[in-house]
Amino acid sequence: MTYMYQVPQYVPISIGQSAKRIYPKYNLYVYGEGDYVDTLRLNDFNGNPVLFVPGNGGSYKQTRSLASVSLVMSYSSRSAYFNYFSVDYDEELSAFIGYKLEYQTKFLYLSIKKIVQLYHHSPKTKLILIGHSIGGILIKALFSKPYFRPYLEKVAVVFTLATPHIAPAIPFDMKIVNFYSETNSQFSLYRHLNYSHINFVSIGGSTNDKLIRSDMIPIDTGYKYDRSILTTAIDDVWASADHLCIVWCRQLMVKLNNIFFDLLQDDKSLISSPAQRQEIIDYHLFNRYFQGIFPGYDLPNETFYSNTTDTVEHTNRLIRLNINKLIKPANHLVPLNERETIVLHFEGMFRPDTSSNGLNLYRIVRLVPTNTKTDRHLAHIDSEEYIRLGYTHLVVSLKPSPSSFSILIDRFTTFLRHKSITLPNLSVGLFTGGLMKPVPIFTKLISQEQTYFNLTLENFDSIWQTYYIRMNTKSCYTKMSSFMGYSYLSLSQQELNEYNWPFLPLKNFNLNFILKLNQVHQSSPTIKPSLLLFLEPNCGYEMFAQFSLVNSSAQLVKHYFVLLVPLIISVAILILSVQLCNMLLLYSFSNEDLDQLKTKFGNEMADNKLVNKKCFVFMTTSQVMISGRYFLYCLVQTVFFCVLAIFILKKFYPHHDLSNLSELPPFSLVTICSFLFFLAYSLVYVFTMAVHFLGDNFADGVIYFYQRSKLLPFQIPFFDKIVSFQWNHVCTCFAVTISFAAFNYFIQSVFFLVHMLFTILMLVRFIQVNYTELKIGRTTSTSFIRSIFPSIYALQFALSILQIPISLDSYHSIQENRIQPIISQSSFSAALFIVIYLLIHTRPLDLTCRLTVLTNQWFHKYLNMTLILLAFCNILIGALAFEFISNSILVTLAIIMVANMQLHKQIMGKRELKAD
Repeated sequence: MTYMYQVPQYVPISIGQSAKRIYPKYNLYVYGEGDYVDTLRLNDFNGNPVLFVPGNGGSYKQTRSLASVSLVMSYSSRSAYFNYFSVDYDEELSAFIGYKLEYQTKFLYLSIKKIVQLYHHSPKTKLILIGHSIGGILIKALFSKPYFRPYLEKVAVVFTLATPHIAPAIPFDMKIVNFYSETNSQFSLYRHLNYSHINFVSIGGSTNDKLIRSDMIPIDTGYKYDRSILTTAIDDVWASADHLCIVWCRQLMVKLNNIFFDLLQDDKSLISSPAQRQEIIDYHLFNRYFQGIFPGYDLPNETFYSNTTDTVEHTNRLIRLNINKLIKPANHLVPLNERETIVLHFEGMFRPDTSSNGLNLYRIVRLVPTNTKTDRHLAHIDSEEYIRLGYTHLVVSLKPSPSSFSILIDRFTTFLRHKSITLPNLSVGLFTGGLMKPVPIFTKLISQEQTYFNLTLENFDSIWQTYYIRMNTKSCYTKMSSFMGYSYLSLSQQELNEYNWPFLPLKNFNLNFILKLNQVHQSSPTIKPSLLLFLEPNCGYEMFAQFSLVNSSAQLVKHYFVLLVPLIISVAILILSVQLCNMLLLYSFSNEDLDQLKTKFGNEMADNKLVNKKCFVFMTTSQVMISGRYFLYCLVQTVFFCVLAIFILKKFYPHHDLSNLSELPPFSLVTICSFLFFLAYSLVYVFTMAVHFLGDNFADGVIYFYQRSKLLPFQIPFFDKIVSFQWNHVCTCFAVTISFAAFNYFIQSVFFLVHMLFTILMLVRFIQVNYTELKIGRTTSTSFIRSIFPSIYALQFALSILQIPISLDSYHSIQENRIQPIISQSSFSAALFIVIYLLIHTRPLDLTCRLTVLTNQWFHKYLNMTLILLAFCNILIGALAFEFISNSILVTLAIIMVANMQLHKQIMGKRELKAD
């Protein structure tokens, strides 16, 4: 976390009256603290400009951490400074509203144009752009706009934080999908041409970022000045950051500002050469072999050591040096042998030698985590590579130093430290019952005195494979153990690697961490993931692995959320198809149920003459979903629909987020689709059953209170009339009135208001149904309401949830007098929703009617086929963009309306038959 020494202030920058009329809610600010703010208010801008672009729902104040650290660094040790500007998008939900992206891109152009005008006195000044989340996509999109081409030369470096470059995290509407597709295609096409001079860096938050997956972070152009990396792989950071934390993580803010200051030339302007800028960026992000700042001179590839210096040759396999203070220089020689590897850890002040004559190995030295204030460096040396070059020894040259340092060298035969370990297999564990048990996968004895191990992870190639890893320190020589161990997960893409630490050299110390992949496919399938262990040689260790069902489920949901959401709606549609098209000829009431009701409510609540009649009834949600036959019916169809939809998306949208699923083996593909189906099936079951349980118990409570009120001095008058009254007419009139008002002021509130009215009406209908069934038993009409209404409620609830972002945007648009886009895209859906609602409830069913004969069974067959086809289309188009799910729900509600009208027609026909 970052902190400030003075009160932060944000000084507004005027972008002009014409721009303010077009963008009344957008603003541009510059950050300042203390007396420095007075300089900014006078438009005295002499520092290098940095522009921060917030993301979805982000604030312009998120630039505080970066700017505050920069000011502290400029006051303390740097003579130069930066002016941090920030764009204010009024915290709009741009990740859900497609047309907002173009709107915000144009304002970003005006902001950069204004900043360039502020620096008209310094034509050499170039900008650094920082985009968080969707803000990084806005920067990419701006580069491809023709109107921005005159300003491309003013941009030098772009950093994006937690930006999904590959695909949108949530494809809410087709405008977002098309915006991404056009932006990425234009960026890849012109990256080598129009903006080849810009250094582009994408930084992801790794596993703690629950919103943006790590495999969506890479820029994926292959250009030499493009870099992608996770915070877990950045030197001096080595920690995962969540989606918001990444803009105020202190380690990362210090790292970025160190890069910015090192990019300055002597005249305090940014380095003009992109190659030199890239060398500095790579130094800080990937291999900081020197101290905190980038060395301002070229280090030679060769070095020199004097023969007159004290020289010690070590022949032991394990070499350990702990020096508190070095007075005289010394050279330590380690022989190079064939088929051997040397791993060297150096903790202390590391300075590459600048003399000549001898091979300098500073470029293979890298910084590694430590829990001390001093740096710790690692060198991994392949002896055979240097033997072929004619070298015989590794020389560690030590110069006099008042500070302490330690050296740990492990020399070993290479193949002896390479081990293959097999992680617990899911299929085997399910049948043997050992899936959830910790399995030992690695052991190191204290007598081995070894530091380095390379563990190749077999059976670790799927994104859903997640394991709990527990490293247990079994024993230690306390006085001789001081090395803090760590692990390094090595993948084919360096930017996705990560550290896990510390393994403290204490007996019975345990470190638990999660082992999982951050990408669906390795860039090189032949390279298997490996876990590099660096351990205290005087300790014994044991490592256990346990399959994590919870984290594996979370991985699948996180990576395939785009498929899960339409899958939930399709499962609900398939359940409705079963309910509407598989009516059963059953007894309305059993004698056992009747006896229970008599005991609870009294003999007057039941009429034996009417109870024992047969009729067609609709199956409840629980009857359908707990049936093995219907479960398999939904499973087979849903999995088939998913697989077919994935291949169709791959054909027509090759860059879609789900297209990588088509490259999986058939068994893995079917397994993933089946798991998503189980999850969707469970969610639908739990939700509909909760609605049914709450509505049914509410109705029973009202009726029970009425029965018990007869024992009181006062009674509820006219309860029978209240229950039998058609309250849906009142609700319909109320719905029309409120909906008319909503159309005039807040169109998206139609969905919420009608959903609220349906909730009230459903509770009233449940009271009517329960009261009717207590008197005459179950009928066709009461079973229809009891079975279908919870499913309708679930669909309407999903429809209301999908309308939340659009509703919030509508509220802001009305305040800005910009309601035309909202009306044009939502008025038809809202009107259709009201019409469906009115047609369902304006023709109430006769609750006392029982159907014993179905006159048109073909209608149910066509209804079933229509709903099955709709379920497939919903998976296909819903995975493409969530806005199509709303259309699928509206069509489903229309089909239910048709079924309700058909049932009403049969009931009325039966009435006429009785009259005749």
